[in-house]
Amino acid sequence: VLHGAWSYFRHRGCPGNTLGSIECYFQPPHSAVPGDVLWASDPPEYTANYQLSHDWHVPTRFSGGGGGVFAFVATITRHFLSPNRRMTRLLDDVKRGIGFGIGGPLMGVHVRHGDSCTKWDDKHSHLPGTRCVDFNQYLAAMEIIRDKYGVSRAFIATDDASLIEKIEGGDYEESEFEFIFVPFDRKLYSESDWSIELKMLMATMDRRMVAETTLVDILLLSQCDYFVGTLSSHFGALAYELSWANKGYHIPHISLDHPWSGSLLAPVQYYGADGETTKEEEHNTVRKDFTERQSTGVRKPVVF
Repeated sequence: VLHGAWSYFRHRGCPGNTLGSIECYFQPPHSAVPGDVLWASDPPEYTANYQLSHDWHVPTRFSGGGGGVFAFVATITRHFLSPNRRMTRLLDDVKRGIGFGIGGPLMGVHVRHGDSCTKWDDKHSHLPGTRCVDFNQYLAAMEIIRDKYGVSRAFIATDDASLIEKIEGGDYEESEFEFIFVPFDRKLYSESDWSIELKMLMATMDRRMVAETTLVDILLLSQCDYFVGTLSSHFGALAYELSWANKGYHIPHISLDHPWSGSLLAPVQYYGADGETTKEEEHNTVRKDFTERQSTGVRKPVVF
Protein backbone atom coordinates (compact mmCIF):
# COMPACT_ATOMS: atom_id res chain seq x y z
CA VAL A 1 0.00 0.00 0.00
CA LEU A 2 2.77 2.44 0.90
CA HIS A 3 5.32 1.67 -1.81
CA GLY A 4 6.03 4.17 -4.55
CA ALA A 5 5.64 7.94 -4.76
CA TRP A 6 2.49 9.81 -3.80
CA SER A 7 1.86 12.61 -6.29
CA TYR A 8 0.26 14.81 -3.62
CA PHE A 9 3.52 14.77 -1.63
CA ARG A 10 5.89 15.62 -4.48
CA HIS A 11 6.53 19.26 -3.57
CA ARG A 12 9.25 21.39 -1.97
CA GLY A 13 7.66 21.12 1.45
CA CYS A 14 8.69 17.45 1.59
CA PRO A 15 12.48 17.55 1.87
CA GLY A 16 15.06 14.85 1.24
CA ASN A 17 13.90 11.25 1.38
CA THR A 18 10.35 12.30 2.30
CA LEU A 19 9.72 13.70 -1.20
CA GLY A 20 6.72 11.81 -2.56
CA SER A 21 6.52 9.78 0.65
CA ILE A 22 3.68 9.50 3.15
CA GLU A 23 6.37 10.05 5.80
CA CYS A 24 6.44 13.73 4.82
CA TYR A 25 3.39 14.11 7.08
CA PHE A 26 2.97 10.84 8.97
CA GLN A 27 5.00 8.54 11.19
CA PRO A 28 6.47 5.38 9.67
CA PRO A 29 3.71 2.80 10.16
CA HIS A 30 5.51 -0.50 9.82
CA SER A 31 6.70 -0.95 13.39
CA ALA A 32 3.32 0.02 14.85
CA VAL A 33 1.01 -2.18 12.79
CA PRO A 34 -0.17 -5.21 14.84
CA GLY A 35 1.46 -8.46 13.81
CA ASP A 36 -1.81 -10.15 12.92
CA VAL A 37 -2.83 -7.43 10.46
CA LEU A 38 -1.73 -8.98 7.20
CA TRP A 39 -2.56 -8.16 3.58
CA ALA A 40 -3.57 -10.58 0.86
CA SER A 41 -0.51 -12.35 -0.45
CA ASP A 42 -0.97 -11.16 -4.05
CA PRO A 43 -0.82 -7.47 -5.02
CA PRO A 44 -4.33 -6.09 -5.68
CA GLU A 45 -5.54 -5.34 -9.17
CA TYR A 46 -7.13 -1.97 -9.80
CA THR A 47 -9.68 -0.34 -12.06
CA ALA A 48 -9.59 3.37 -12.86
CA ASN A 49 -10.70 4.17 -9.33
CA TYR A 50 -8.62 1.66 -7.36
CA GLN A 51 -11.41 -0.87 -6.87
CA LEU A 52 -9.94 -3.95 -5.24
CA SER A 53 -10.66 -7.19 -7.05
CA HIS A 54 -8.76 -9.51 -4.70
CA ASP A 55 -10.18 -10.87 -1.47
CA TRP A 56 -9.19 -9.11 1.73
CA HIS A 57 -7.87 -11.24 4.58
CA VAL A 58 -9.09 -10.05 8.00
CA PRO A 59 -7.90 -11.38 11.39
CA THR A 60 -10.48 -13.39 13.34
CA ARG A 61 -10.37 -10.94 16.26
CA PHE A 62 -12.28 -8.44 14.11
CA SER A 63 -15.07 -10.92 13.42
CA GLY A 64 -18.39 -10.67 15.25
CA GLY A 65 -18.07 -8.49 18.34
CA GLY A 66 -14.62 -7.35 17.24
CA GLY A 67 -16.10 -4.68 15.01
CA GLY A 68 -15.87 -6.49 11.68
CA VAL A 69 -14.44 -4.99 8.52
CA PHE A 70 -15.05 -1.42 9.75
CA ALA A 71 -12.82 -1.94 12.80
CA PHE A 72 -10.17 -3.60 10.65
CA VAL A 73 -10.09 -0.74 8.13
CA ALA A 74 -10.19 1.91 10.88
CA THR A 75 -7.36 0.25 12.80
CA ILE A 76 -5.12 0.16 9.75
CA THR A 77 -6.06 3.73 8.84
CA ARG A 78 -4.97 4.94 12.28
CA HIS A 79 -1.59 3.22 11.97
CA PHE A 80 -0.97 4.68 8.52
CA LEU A 81 -2.15 8.19 9.37
CA SER A 82 -0.50 9.01 12.69
CA PRO A 83 0.76 12.60 12.27
CA ASN A 84 4.49 13.24 12.64
CA ARG A 85 5.89 16.35 14.32
CA ARG A 86 5.65 18.39 11.13
CA MET A 87 1.97 17.54 10.61
CA THR A 88 1.21 18.06 14.30
CA ARG A 89 2.73 21.57 14.23
CA LEU A 90 0.70 22.40 11.12
CA LEU A 91 -2.50 21.15 12.78
CA ASP A 92 -1.82 23.10 15.97
CA ASP A 93 -1.20 26.31 14.01
CA VAL A 94 -4.46 25.93 12.07
CA LYS A 95 -6.46 25.08 15.20
CA ARG A 96 -5.20 28.17 16.99
CA GLY A 97 -5.93 30.32 13.95
CA ILE A 98 -9.57 29.26 13.55
CA GLY A 99 -10.48 28.66 17.19
CA PHE A 100 -10.80 24.90 16.84
CA GLY A 101 -11.19 23.11 20.16
CA ILE A 102 -12.44 26.08 22.16
CA GLY A 103 -16.01 27.03 23.00
CA GLY A 104 -17.42 23.59 23.66
CA PRO A 105 -18.33 20.56 21.50
CA LEU A 106 -17.87 20.80 17.76
CA MET A 107 -19.80 19.29 14.87
CA GLY A 108 -17.70 18.26 11.86
CA VAL A 109 -19.46 18.76 8.52
CA HIS A 110 -17.96 17.49 5.26
CA VAL A 111 -19.68 19.14 2.29
CA ARG A 112 -18.68 17.27 -0.83
CA HIS A 113 -19.04 19.67 -3.76
CA GLY A 114 -16.30 19.55 -6.37
CA ASP A 115 -14.77 17.45 -9.11
CA SER A 116 -16.65 14.40 -7.83
CA CYS A 117 -20.03 15.99 -8.61
CA THR A 118 -19.50 15.84 -12.36
CA LYS A 119 -18.85 12.09 -12.12
CA TRP A 120 -22.45 11.43 -11.08
CA ASP A 121 -23.53 12.14 -14.65
CA ASP A 122 -21.51 9.18 -15.90
CA LYS A 123 -23.74 6.09 -15.87
CA HIS A 124 -20.63 3.93 -15.74
CA SER A 125 -19.30 5.74 -12.68
CA HIS A 126 -18.29 3.63 -9.68
CA LEU A 127 -19.86 6.18 -7.35
CA PRO A 128 -22.91 4.76 -5.60
CA GLY A 129 -26.22 6.20 -4.59
CA THR A 130 -26.83 9.92 -4.65
CA ARG A 131 -25.68 13.05 -6.38
CA CYS A 132 -23.87 15.84 -4.56
CA VAL A 133 -26.17 17.14 -1.86
CA ASP A 134 -27.36 20.75 -1.51
CA PHE A 135 -26.12 22.51 1.63
CA ASN A 136 -29.68 23.07 2.85
CA GLN A 137 -29.92 19.30 3.36
CA TYR A 138 -26.74 19.43 5.41
CA LEU A 139 -28.29 22.20 7.51
CA ALA A 140 -31.39 20.08 8.14
CA ALA A 141 -29.19 17.21 9.36
CA MET A 142 -27.12 19.60 11.49
CA GLU A 143 -30.31 20.86 13.14
CA ILE A 144 -31.24 17.29 14.08
CA ILE A 145 -27.94 16.88 15.93
CA ARG A 146 -28.19 20.34 17.49
CA ASP A 147 -31.70 19.65 18.77
CA LYS A 148 -30.62 16.33 20.25
CA TYR A 149 -27.21 17.23 21.70
CA GLY A 150 -27.18 21.03 22.00
CA VAL A 151 -24.12 21.60 19.80
CA SER A 152 -24.18 24.77 17.67
CA ARG A 153 -20.55 25.17 16.53
CA ALA A 154 -19.68 23.56 13.21
CA PHE A 155 -16.36 22.95 11.48
CA ILE A 156 -16.96 23.00 7.72
CA ALA A 157 -14.64 20.96 5.47
CA THR A 158 -15.46 21.64 1.82
CA ASP A 159 -13.99 22.30 -1.61
CA ASP A 160 -16.92 24.61 -2.45
CA ALA A 161 -15.71 28.22 -2.62
CA SER A 162 -19.22 29.59 -3.13
CA LEU A 163 -20.43 27.94 0.09
CA ILE A 164 -17.67 29.60 2.10
CA GLU A 165 -18.48 32.95 0.46
CA LYS A 166 -22.12 32.55 1.50
CA ILE A 167 -21.15 31.68 5.07
CA GLU A 168 -18.83 34.69 5.27
CA GLY A 169 -21.54 36.87 3.70
CA GLY A 170 -24.04 35.95 6.39
CA ASP A 171 -26.39 33.90 4.19
CA TYR A 172 -26.82 31.32 6.95
CA GLU A 173 -26.99 33.61 10.00
CA GLU A 174 -30.62 32.60 10.61
CA SER A 175 -29.47 29.02 11.16
CA GLU A 176 -27.84 30.23 14.40
CA PHE A 177 -24.81 28.03 13.83
CA GLU A 178 -21.29 29.31 14.44
CA PHE A 179 -19.16 28.19 11.49
CA ILE A 180 -15.40 27.77 11.39
CA PHE A 181 -13.28 26.51 8.49
CA VAL A 182 -9.71 26.38 7.19
CA PRO A 183 -8.99 29.55 5.16
CA PHE A 184 -7.58 28.88 1.69
CA ASP A 185 -8.47 29.66 -1.93
CA ARG A 186 -11.08 27.05 -2.85
CA LYS A 187 -11.72 28.63 -6.25
CA LEU A 188 -8.77 26.59 -7.52
CA TYR A 189 -11.00 23.52 -7.20
CA SER A 190 -13.83 24.93 -9.30
CA GLU A 191 -11.99 26.70 -12.14
CA SER A 192 -12.52 23.71 -14.45
CA ASP A 193 -14.15 20.28 -14.55
CA TRP A 194 -10.76 18.57 -14.53
CA SER A 195 -10.12 16.16 -11.68
CA ILE A 196 -7.77 17.35 -8.96
CA GLU A 197 -5.19 14.78 -10.01
CA LEU A 198 -5.22 16.06 -13.60
CA LYS A 199 -4.89 19.67 -12.42
CA MET A 200 -1.80 18.73 -10.43
CA LEU A 201 -0.38 16.79 -13.37
CA MET A 202 -0.88 19.82 -15.64
CA ALA A 203 0.65 22.10 -12.96
CA THR A 204 -2.47 24.27 -12.68
CA MET A 205 -2.83 23.58 -8.95
CA ASP A 206 -0.39 23.86 -6.06
CA ARG A 207 0.38 20.33 -4.86
CA ARG A 208 1.41 21.46 -1.41
CA MET A 209 -1.79 23.45 -0.94
CA VAL A 210 -3.92 20.50 -2.03
CA ALA A 211 -2.03 18.03 0.17
CA GLU A 212 -1.95 20.10 3.33
CA THR A 213 -5.48 21.51 3.22
CA THR A 214 -6.86 18.04 2.47
CA LEU A 215 -4.97 16.39 5.31
CA VAL A 216 -5.83 19.18 7.77
CA ASP A 217 -9.54 18.96 6.89
CA ILE A 218 -9.59 15.17 7.31
CA LEU A 219 -7.71 15.19 10.60
CA LEU A 220 -9.77 18.04 12.08
CA LEU A 221 -13.01 16.32 11.04
CA SER A 222 -11.80 13.22 12.86
CA GLN A 223 -11.31 15.25 16.05
CA CYS A 224 -14.86 16.63 16.07
CA ASP A 225 -17.48 15.38 18.52
CA TYR A 226 -20.24 14.87 15.90
CA PHE A 227 -20.21 14.26 12.16
CA VAL A 228 -22.47 15.16 9.23
CA GLY A 229 -21.55 14.17 5.69
CA THR A 230 -21.90 11.59 2.95
CA LEU A 231 -20.22 8.31 3.85
CA SER A 232 -20.16 7.25 0.19
CA SER A 233 -17.30 9.76 0.03
CA HIS A 234 -13.87 8.27 0.75
CA PHE A 235 -12.89 11.64 2.28
CA GLY A 236 -15.76 11.58 4.77
CA ALA A 237 -15.43 7.86 5.45
CA LEU A 238 -11.71 8.26 6.15
CA ALA A 239 -12.37 11.02 8.68
CA TYR A 240 -15.01 8.87 10.38
CA GLU A 241 -12.72 5.83 10.50
CA LEU A 242 -9.99 7.91 12.16
CA SER A 243 -12.52 9.30 14.62
CA TRP A 244 -13.55 5.82 15.75
CA ALA A 245 -10.00 4.47 15.83
CA ASN A 246 -8.66 7.37 17.93
CA LYS A 247 -11.63 7.75 20.27
CA GLY A 248 -12.60 4.09 20.62
CA TYR A 249 -16.32 4.67 20.04
CA HIS A 250 -18.80 5.80 17.39
CA ILE A 251 -19.65 9.49 17.63
CA PRO A 252 -23.23 10.62 16.87
CA HIS A 253 -23.39 11.15 13.13
CA ILE A 254 -25.67 11.53 10.13
CA SER A 255 -24.85 10.28 6.65
CA LEU A 256 -26.88 11.95 3.91
CA ASP A 257 -26.64 8.95 1.60
CA HIS A 258 -25.32 5.62 2.95
CA PRO A 259 -24.09 4.16 6.20
CA TRP A 260 -20.38 3.32 6.22
CA SER A 261 -19.50 0.47 3.91
CA GLY A 262 -16.15 -0.97 2.83
CA SER A 263 -16.61 0.09 -0.77
CA LEU A 264 -13.12 -1.04 -1.72
CA LEU A 265 -13.59 -4.48 -0.26
CA ALA A 266 -14.09 -7.63 -2.28
CA PRO A 267 -15.22 -10.82 -0.46
CA VAL A 268 -13.72 -10.94 3.04
CA GLN A 269 -11.86 -13.89 4.52
CA TYR A 270 -11.33 -14.06 8.29
CA TYR A 271 -8.28 -16.07 9.33
CA GLY A 272 -6.99 -17.46 12.61
CA ALA A 273 -3.54 -17.47 14.22
CA ASP A 274 -2.47 -20.40 12.05
CA GLY A 275 -3.27 -18.48 8.87
CA GLU A 276 -6.17 -20.76 7.96
CA THR A 277 -9.44 -19.20 6.81
CA THR A 278 -12.16 -19.60 9.45
CA LYS A 279 -14.99 -17.72 7.76
CA GLU A 280 -15.68 -16.12 4.40
CA GLU A 281 -18.48 -13.70 3.56
CA GLU A 282 -19.51 -11.57 0.61
CA HIS A 283 -19.30 -7.87 1.31
CA ASN A 284 -21.35 -5.04 -0.23
CA THR A 285 -23.72 -7.31 -2.12
CA VAL A 286 -26.23 -4.47 -2.39
CA ARG A 287 -23.71 -2.17 -4.03
CA LYS A 288 -22.63 -4.26 -6.99
CA ASP A 289 -25.00 -2.59 -9.43
CA PHE A 290 -24.05 1.04 -8.86
CA THR A 291 -26.00 2.33 -11.87
CA GLU A 292 -29.29 1.10 -10.45
CA ARG A 293 -28.59 2.81 -7.13
CA GLN A 294 -27.78 6.11 -8.88
CA SER A 295 -31.22 6.22 -10.47
CA THR A 296 -32.94 6.38 -7.10
CA GLY A 297 -32.08 10.05 -6.52
CA VAL A 298 -31.44 11.69 -3.18
CA ARG A 299 -32.17 9.49 -0.19
CA LYS A 300 -33.35 10.33 3.30
CA PRO A 301 -30.59 10.96 5.84
CA VAL A 302 -29.17 7.90 7.55
CA VAL A 303 -29.12 8.79 11.24
CA PHE A 304 -26.97 7.03 13.85
